[in-house]
Amino acid sequence: MGFTQVQVGKWKKTLIDGADLVIGQVRKGSDTEVEKAALERKIGQLTIEIDWLKKN
Repeated sequence: MGFTQVQVGKWKKTLIDGADLVIGQVRKGSDTEVEKAALERKIGQLTIEIDWLKKN
């Protein structure tokens, strides 16, 4: 099974044209994970502070 130069060229153009969308989604995913981790840390910190205030 072989591929023609035309078909490979179309695939390459499609990849290049859509690469920024794929990379953008990866970056957004990473940003979301970083934000989620920061929020989880903040929740943990606030939980500890609330527990401490309840004891005092």
